[in-house]
Amino acid sequence: MQKDNIIKEIYNRFNATPEALWNKYPNHLVFRNIQNKKWFAIIMDVSKKCLGLGDDERVDVINIKLSPFDVDVLRHQKGFLPAYHMNKTHWITIVLDNTLQTDFIMELIEQSYDTIRPKITKKQS
Repeated sequence: MQKDNIIKEIYNRFNATPEALWNKYPNHLVFRNIQNKKWFAIIMDVSKKCLGLGDDERVDVINIKLSPFDVDVLRHQKGFLPAYHMNKTHWITIVLDNTLQTDFIMELIEQSYDTIRPKITKKQS
């Protein structure tokens, strides 16, 4: 349920439609900035074993891109893990098991979106 709410909220806030890029992994959904096509989030279902959390039961997670400082701080809190299959300096995994409130996760997704959005540059005269 939390995954579905986050997908809807990402679409409402950023007009980002989930993309299933891999036939082998239809539940892995990428979200991109519509202007520069950079990823700001990916939702996946992975086995807890792959995350170091136990058995082969599958769990929904979202990877988001944040500053290295924020990644380091969050990695030590419940509900966060080193990024699954991504750069662990700039990306972090959030387990979507209702440990964290959806509103808080959405704040972090907004930060991720801000991290990758096109920067406004001054026009040269």
